[in-house]
Amino acid sequence: MDDDDMKICCVKLSLAARVIAMVGLITSVLILTQLSTELADPESSGGSVSILLGLDVEEFKYTIGGDDRQRKTDATEIMIAFLLFSFFYAVSSAILIWGTIVEQSWCALPWLICVAFSFATQVATLAIHAIALKTRKNKLIIAISVLNIGLTVYFWIVVFCAQRTWRRGQSGVDDELHKQLQRESRTVQAAMVGGVVGEDPESPAPPLPAKYV
Repeated sequence: MDDDDMKICCVKLSLAARVIAMVGLITSVLILTQLSTELADPESSGGSVSILLGLDVEEFKYTIGGDDRQRKTDATEIMIAFLLFSFFYAVSSAILIWGTIVEQSWCALPWLICVAFSFATQVATLAIHAIALKTRKNKLIIAISVLNIGLTVYFWIVVFCAQRTWRRGQSGVDDELHKQLQRESRTVQAAMVGGVVGEDPESPAPPLPAKYV
């Protein structure tokens, strides 16, 4: 089976990666909107941003030490960090969408890096809040967090496989182009050498001298 025909769950890798990137782009835009609203109106009820990072601002408000002013300042800084990550995630998802169209392997690298960071953060947060601090006592929320981590790993593997497929395809195209250029170069060199040391077989023969006629 050719690399271009590789499929996962009966879907081509490029199409699967495009769907994953679109889901990531939509999710990150929604979270950007939510965080922007919360930063503009700090008194509003906080929303969860656990989809991308597995983190919830409200959880940090209960674990940050200090007085109320310091806690609000630290929570705002955390939300700004979430906002920046969501922005980079949106940009990397848009680049990945373009990469699934042109099938360029470098287009998947920013997304793979962002999702790897997201995975590490989700695992660390789940371990801290569910095991160490025991702030996540709802089994449903813990199950959803674990499912989210599993989906993150699955999506990363799909995009990574697609990226490898694109890289192999591009390498094959480059090798074929290099061979074609080499063949053309040898043809041109042979023609130049033949024009210098040989005779053109299509040129008319010079007339014989009169004494031989």
